[in-house]
Amino acid sequence: MNKVWFKKLLIVSVFVILLTCIFSFSKTVKATESDNLKATYMVVETKKNVRYTYTNYKVEDALTTYNSTTSKQTVCVFTQKQTENSKVVTWAVNNGAGFSFKTIPQIAEDYERTHPDWYVVGGINADQYIMSQGTGGVSNGTDFLAPQPYYPMVADGDSWFSVPCWPSSGGGNAAAFLQDGSLDCIVNGSMNLKSGNIKIKGLFLAIYDENGNIENNFKIQKINEAPNDGETTVYCCYTQSDSSASSGLSVLDMNISGTNMFISEKSDLAYMNNSKTYEYWKKNGDSYDSLFCKGDLTLQSNSYTLKKGQFAIDTKNAEVLNAISLGKKVRVQIELEGVFSEVESVIGYHTIQRMNNEDQPSTASYNTQSYSRSLFGRTSSGQIVLITVDMGNDNAVGTKHDETNAVLKHYGCVEAYQMDGGSSVASVGRDENGKIVVIDHPKGYSGNSTRAVLSALLVVERRTPEYDVELVDVTQNSAKFKVTEKELYGRTIKRAYIQINDKDYEIVDGYVEIDGLRKNKEYNWNLLFEDNTGKDYRTESKGVFETPKDPPTFNGCTSVVEGDNQKFTVDFTDRGGSLVEYSIIVGDKKYTVNDLSVNTVDVPKSNDVVYLEYVYSKGKENVKVTIKWPHYKCYQVASKIDNVKKEALSNFFN
Repeated sequence: MNKVWFKKLLIVSVFVILLTCIFSFSKTVKATESDNLKATYMVVETKKNVRYTYTNYKVEDALTTYNSTTSKQTVCVFTQKQTENSKVVTWAVNNGAGFSFKTIPQIAEDYERTHPDWYVVGGINADQYIMSQGTGGVSNGTDFLAPQPYYPMVADGDSWFSVPCWPSSGGGNAAAFLQDGSLDCIVNGSMNLKSGNIKIKGLFLAIYDENGNIENNFKIQKINEAPNDGETTVYCCYTQSDSSASSGLSVLDMNISGTNMFISEKSDLAYMNNSKTYEYWKKNGDSYDSLFCKGDLTLQSNSYTLKKGQFAIDTKNAEVLNAISLGKKVRVQIELEGVFSEVESVIGYHTIQRMNNEDQPSTASYNTQSYSRSLFGRTSSGQIVLITVDMGNDNAVGTKHDETNAVLKHYGCVEAYQMDGGSSVASVGRDENGKIVVIDHPKGYSGNSTRAVLSALLVVERRTPEYDVELVDVTQNSAKFKVTEKELYGRTIKRAYIQINDKDYEIVDGYVEIDGLRKNKEYNWNLLFEDNTGKDYRTESKGVFETPKDPPTFNGCTSVVEGDNQKFTVDFTDRGGSLVEYSIIVGDKKYTVNDLSVNTVDVPKSNDVVYLEYVYSKGKENVKVTIKWPHYKCYQVASKIDNVKKEALSNFFN
């Protein structure tokens, strides 16, 4: 090939490589546009990409553009398939008489503490909340009751806040998460008492059986008033004016009396979150009797001084009186109509960002400024998506409304909602050690700290069943395991099995027997199970075992006296390499050799009986062999002694 042709070929090759790189780069950095084409979103680098059984999350550095201005962004994205073993949940930390501000990691840890069957993969901050106690109103973040959310909230199927803090004038937007496998797995509505489409069914008393299932559900007619014939009432202390309190408000004791009173002295939660007594302050129908109480009935009395965190039931209804008794767990809550009283989790929102795969416009100043965002939505395939957008550092500017929609569109959200923004925005996930840590950069915070907030949306997965597995026997061609169920965490197990070399060996009556193995070979094993979904999952139970090698043959030993010492020379055949060590034992002295290239042992001369002891590996355990002979016996070949000689010598040696 001449130089001209070589030069042309080189130019063509370089041109092809450049085109390939440009094409690949263009695919990587392709931006997603908002529907109105005013904003774009483009991922620059994925800093973290973590995958669980049903849940994935990413931390990404990205760029947004709006009106030709480019901004850096840090975005965290959780995507989860909703199944019976994975779900998005709402949570807040209750203290028995209300709720406490906590960081997102603390809220996640509290959920795990109260739900040992579930594992928190990650989560984000949720609904807006009343920040402090006072009479300034929502406009300055105070209320008689704080903390509490602006909107309805349901957790674990309990309607902690059925009625929003400003039920007539303050909105009440709420979204319910379905876990029925449907693609359209979010239902939205408004709890506004004047114009909302979510209606109140009533105040109800649920009575649980010993298995934690509701066996009776009765309507309650009154709150903090004596019942008439056929009626039931609930008593719960509430916030009142108190000059001795720093805020001028506190929960005061309440003296109550009745004929059939059942009292929960230490409840799971007893919280009056609105009251008609606030009418002088809450106008336009925003004063409303609303509460949530749950706990065991521990005392029956005709009179009692009720304190913060306690509640009581008094009834003149024969049916209720027949069903209620001491020791029963009961719940009092305002139930809503339809799906909002049927689902496990409901959370509030203040802006619909996308609906029916279309961006929803907004000109509200809160939305059109660059700001931290906390968002949730769903994809067309029915996966739940949680997203946070940071602000306040060099890599996080925050997004305007159209930029936010471009972000949501990029991650496949056909329906999406905005919750609380600003300094409350935070995302948590698991680090490499399994600890719940902050994975974004909350405004004004560093390290593993976040603002203390009221509530969080968490993505959780049911814990993997735990088993105790013991290798009870192993030969050169077989192994036997004993498998004991330790904790199933609520799973229905159809079968459990040990897998070796992609072959399944099922557990039968607590044991697994494996055959067809090869000697002197290492095998990796994993314990798996199939649940009632028909899918197979790995457990944390796994390990390695080795089938035995051929045992060594002891051929004999010679002994030579050299001055004050006696030298023993041993002879082994160890084709399988199973010999671990050997020892010469003289009296109470033991001389052990671990370096098997050495076949001689020098010991002080003695008239004591001498023993040879050797150890070899046999799969899961070592085997020890001890041979005895007199000190004056200089040579013995054990493998060549026939039965007659053994019998003759046995009396002599013993």
